[in-house]
Amino acid sequence: MLDFFDIRAFCLSREVDLVLAPAPAPFTLCLHGEFDGLGDFFSMLAKDVEFVELAGGFTAGDLQMTRNVGTLSSLSPKWSQLSTTYSGLAIAFRTADGQSWGVDRETFVLIANHVEWHAGRDWRDGHPTA
Repeated sequence: MLDFFDIRAFCLSREVDLVLAPAPAPFTLCLHGEFDGLGDFFSMLAKDVEFVELAGGFTAGDLQMTRNVGTLSSLSPKWSQLSTTYSGLAIAFRTADGQSWGVDRETFVLIANHVEWHAGRDWRDGHPTA
């Protein structure tokens, strides 16, 4: 498995499209990291998903992860009430077009009880090869 901070650094360093992909099991969500339909950089598997607000695909600008759902409100006011209902691991996504976290149409969130990041075919020795 990969570390979230390696994934975030990679997404900040180059253009990465995050697209919904077929999940391997029920109650699981899968995001695939690629570029323009090419590349197999990484996959994110979210298991026991509590809340999801995602586009079917977007170019990642930044990612934030927290175990405290209440801190999401500092990124976007639209998420201020999530902590009253959800308690899982939260991952916030900002599109590459987004200049700040507060713009609703450019930010997404996923809350799940378990998240795994897996290397794709184009990720070798701790970093992508493509």
